[in-house]
Amino acid sequence: MQASESLVNAVQNLGQLDLDNKIVKEKLKQAVFLLVKDIQIFQEYDDYKNEFSISPTHQLSYESSLLDIANSLTKILQSEHSSQVVITLKDYLSEQLYNNNSYRYEAVFNIIWHCAENMNYPDFSKAWHN
Repeated sequence: MQASESLVNAVQNLGQLDLDNKIVKEKLKQAVFLLVKDIQIFQEYDDYKNEFSISPTHQLSYESSLLDIANSLTKILQSEHSSQVVITLKDYLSEQLYNNNSYRYEAVFNIIWHCAENMNYPDFSKAWHN
């Protein structure tokens, strides 16, 4: 979880830089897709699954981490990346994922909702049905 927290902190700092700078734009694009990848593969610690070490605080930290990643992503997401983010994450809004991992579902839902609010309908629809 440490790597995700570091990435979230770095992204928040990156979002405060000059977005007209080509290097900043490229790093922002890389950060967007690293966060998307993190949402896709983020896992709970294995010891959480051990029946002797189940702790509610760990569960909250897992949920909080996923939502922090989603929140960071929506803060830096540029309109030119929104379509690709929707295309990449839309399949994570299934009933099966909701039943198996509602935290990831909620994080993805928040990201896609942000995209829907900030894209025009034809572009969002095209990305959704792509």
